[in-house]
Amino acid sequence: MLKSIAASLLVVDLASAAGGWHVEAGMNACGTACGTRKDQPGLHYVGVKPNATACAATCETVPAADCSIWLFSSGSGACWWRTDGAWKLTPQADITSACRETAGADGTPCVAGCGLCPAAPTPAPTPLPPVISGQGQFRYQYDPHRLVLPPSVELLNGHGLARDASGRVYFTYESSNKADAGVRALVRFEKDGTGGTLLGNATLAQGVPHGLKVQREADGIEYLYHANNAATVTKTTLAGDILWRTDMTSAWSGNKTNWPFKPTDLLIPPGEADTLLVADGYGLSKVHSFDRASGRYTGLVFGGKGDATVPGQSATFNCNHGLSLDDRVGKIVVSDRSNHRLVWIENDGTLIETLNVSSSAPLPCNAQTSSGTSLGGEFLLVPGLGLDYVDPGPWLNGSVAIFDGNNSLVSNVEVARFLGVGVLGHTHPHDAIFLANGDIAVAVWKGHEKGSVGGLEYWARLPAAE
Repeated sequence: MLKSIAASLLVVDLASAAGGWHVEAGMNACGTACGTRKDQPGLHYVGVKPNATACAATCETVPAADCSIWLFSSGSGACWWRTDGAWKLTPQADITSACRETAGADGTPCVAGCGLCPAAPTPAPTPLPPVISGQGQFRYQYDPHRLVLPPSVELLNGHGLARDASGRVYFTYESSNKADAGVRALVRFEKDGTGGTLLGNATLAQGVPHGLKVQREADGIEYLYHANNAATVTKTTLAGDILWRTDMTSAWSGNKTNWPFKPTDLLIPPGEADTLLVADGYGLSKVHSFDRASGRYTGLVFGGKGDATVPGQSATFNCNHGLSLDDRVGKIVVSDRSNHRLVWIENDGTLIETLNVSSSAPLPCNAQTSSGTSLGGEFLLVPGLGLDYVDPGPWLNGSVAIFDGNNSLVSNVEVARFLGVGVLGHTHPHDAIFLANGDIAVAVWKGHEKGSVGGLEYWARLPAAE
């Protein structure tokens, strides 16, 4: 029996090649659809045939346009035609599949990707029409040609952004392929958003790389600090070389006072050059203190779950997601995400004031000032994840809010409205910074809704609307 099947396949292979057919024995071009002996969309069930040669012959009795692919099962004798031109193979020992690798006599084109027939060209992406958002002197246009990630990046979630004194941009992200020995999680761009270069090593890519800060220290040198949700804090050079890495898992995993510990952001507080504050945003909403030179835990801690509002109280939070310096007032500003507010605190956690942003930047993730840019130091940039994808109001979706020196809303860049599901899939801004020239970079977290993806965006500032 095996000899007769092999012989029939050989006959088909030789005869078909001459007739413009490409034959694959032991390969199934039908998927699971051929398990049902009836016509289906894109598939015609011919009937039971004694061998592959007989199945192939059925195609020669109809116009080429009606049968460009045939399949035969040596187990059941069933014969099918594909009528949709889909040539996708999976191994299956008892199936022989064949496709037209040259054009039919009636001019029907060959099956793309079949034998000698070239694969269908990948259509060029349809360019987006101009995407403009924002108000007044803070109107921005999305620029798809800047902050383009290196081709090897397999991005799952866009997380953290930072800018050094020269204006270069740093981006950290969670990779979808952490097992790859060559995986990276840190990219640097020139100040104009070009020249994306991967930095660091695979160690930085493990866990969930999250918050990122450039900090100039007393020696005049800038360093990068990395907050990782996997209980880890790391200090590197601007080239991504690790100077120290502190993992609190073994020290705290059995301690309910400090565990779970899932760092989201970090900051050297004003006037305390040897201290590194780390926000445990995804853990217990505390702020822990580490030695910035060695990474050693100092034991100092404040915060915790709550929503304290009275100035002079110890501040409490519900996901203290972002930890930044508000250069406008010289104080720490905390993005208290699940409380939909910004909280200004002293270095020891004493509450100074709060700002409710539930109607302007719901679920705020960070807050970065315009200090060191062409805009001067007056403005505050706040990316908000947004409440959901269906936009019930002007700003209740993922967007980036801009506040002036009085903390009044002056503009809002509606990321999810213009680049969300059905466009780029960018629904949830997770971090944002002003660039040296006043433009904006936005890191995008992959949401839970279907069609949402992580990403990185460049928004170029436009002249103020007249």
